[in-house]
Amino acid sequence: MNYVIMLDGNKLPQNHVPFSRTMLDQTIERLQVINGHLKRLPELHVTPEVGLIDEIIHIQVTGLKPYQNVTIEASVAENNARFVSWATYKADKKGEIYLSRDPALSGTYSGIEPMGLFWSMKSQTEGKRMIKKRADTARIVKIKAKPNSETSGTECPCLEKTIERWYKSINVQRIPVKEGKLRGTVFIPEGKGPFPAVIDMFGGLVDLVESRAALLASRGFASFALSYMFMDDLPKVATEVNLQYFLDAVDWFSQQPYVDADRMGMLGLCFGGGLSLWTAAHEPKIKAVVNINGMPFFHCQLQKNDVPTPYQGIVKTDAEILKDGVSMKGIFSVPDNNFIPAWQYGSKILVLIGEDDLMSSPHWHAKYLEACPAEFRSNIEMVRYPGAGHLIEPPYTPLNRLIPVSFGEIERFDAVNSTFLLCGGETKLHAKAQEQAWDKILNFLRTNL
Repeated sequence: MNYVIMLDGNKLPQNHVPFSRTMLDQTIERLQVINGHLKRLPELHVTPEVGLIDEIIHIQVTGLKPYQNVTIEASVAENNARFVSWATYKADKKGEIYLSRDPALSGTYSGIEPMGLFWSMKSQTEGKRMIKKRADTARIVKIKAKPNSETSGTECPCLEKTIERWYKSINVQRIPVKEGKLRGTVFIPEGKGPFPAVIDMFGGLVDLVESRAALLASRGFASFALSYMFMDDLPKVATEVNLQYFLDAVDWFSQQPYVDADRMGMLGLCFGGGLSLWTAAHEPKIKAVVNINGMPFFHCQLQKNDVPTPYQGIVKTDAEILKDGVSMKGIFSVPDNNFIPAWQYGSKILVLIGEDDLMSSPHWHAKYLEACPAEFRSNIEMVRYPGAGHLIEPPYTPLNRLIPVSFGEIERFDAVNSTFLLCGGETKLHAKAQEQAWDKILNFLRTNL
């Protein structure tokens, strides 16, 4: 007699089974789907699918064959360019891959790097920088998993997820500013103010970049992304920048109802860093300054209204011609320690230094500290990042080593005779520096504002 094993382990004669063979097959099939170890389809898991740019993304692939090789790709379309990264992984004996646990065997990065797909992206157009100038839209990232197998269909599909990476939290307010001569964008955090406040500036080659200011607001700071060149009727060359503009920006921002005027700071990259130092040297309201690879003197003669300001350096012509471009770090110098005295009103100063900066020499930051009077020297903190280049940006931003010479006013430098200027940086070390620097910036501002 034929028997059928029931789900409770008992045996019944086949002619006593209380349901049909079709029903039994359907039940077993459902059990196979429920019990993942019996039958699992490959799946790509990415969390969170919507989050801030400085959040870690968790990526997993499950349902693979044991020890199967899989290539995972990420891509972004931004700034009129496409950025791509990839890495190959081997599944474990359960057919699972965890980017937080497993090493990448090859690709645009290697080793255990949970966020490697993000910081190792490379532009398919040379010299293009992944930069989001407006923060009111998300960065869209497409992630694909392509199992390396000769089979196809449901046994080995191409898996895909699309995620959103934001600089601005959903409840952060974004307010464009066109107030007198001031140009920029204000971001107001969620919650009840007034808030500690930061004026944020990038270098002298872009009109306005909102991304970092939006991220600061998402972390609790009222922020003002301040443009000082190229936008609307603002100067088109650095020598036309009026330093009174930055004092006016502090005065206006400090009067806003969402700003705590007793807790104001500035954050600047490159030329924006030097301008932040100058503002702190002339405005007691600035209690903290973060200078990212900004020279502590000016590379050209600037004026406050019609009065020339000191702190002017010298531009020489001994740019270094390297294999993939020109390094400008050697063309600037400053006579007689003519540094910007940002310390004189007691402002706390954090200087972040990329030791592979090829646009401005790290040498001058050490000289700056030496020039600071002894009574203020403890107010200055310098952090050096080996292998980091000039553009130290929020975490997981891909390294940009090159800037086209035709960009902005670079083409006016007589020392340049190449297609690209070099920002410097080694991909993996630069990525680690950006991650550490962002934590350092937030902690510094929270402590001193």
